[in-house]
Amino acid sequence: MHWQLSNQARKAEFEGCSGQDLPPALQGLSLNDEGLLVDEKTGKVINEYGATRFDVAVRAIRGEFDPPSNIENTERNDGVILSSLISFPADYTFHVVARSAEVPANFAEELSATIARVCQTDPSSYKVSVKDRLNGKFVSVQIEARVPSADQVKQTYVELGRQHKVVMKF
Repeated sequence: MHWQLSNQARKAEFEGCSGQDLPPALQGLSLNDEGLLVDEKTGKVINEYGATRFDVAVRAIRGEFDPPSNIENTERNDGVILSSLISFPADYTFHVVARSAEVPANFAEELSATIARVCQTDPSSYKVSVKDRLNGKFVSVQIEARVPSADQVKQTYVELGRQHKVVMKF
């Protein structure tokens, strides 16, 4: 994700400005054809943190993106990892696989209800996709929902895992 403005809004904002008209933090930047901010010295795209990928990596090594000390920071704490990768609230796609013989016709609705309960969101806004896999032996359900936090994603997977019909969730 790059700066949360549309390409047209960004171009309109920068159009007609000279380097002196811009705040000091934006001097030396320009917009490319896709409407993304580019550092004029290096030609690299500037991301949502106001830095190149290298700058973000250096900041991560320095620990600038580490969670607060009262939160366990290990590779096993999915919520911390996910919240570092995605800015919440965000659209998140839940993938669930089950054996076709074990699922009722309303299986996608059951999964949507679970996600709605845990994430406290409206299931009518979800994008749901159901596909048969391996010659109909399995069914794959993808549900895209607006999720408020990484912890709710983690809790949703715990709840989905409690359903005996679910073979995989990711």
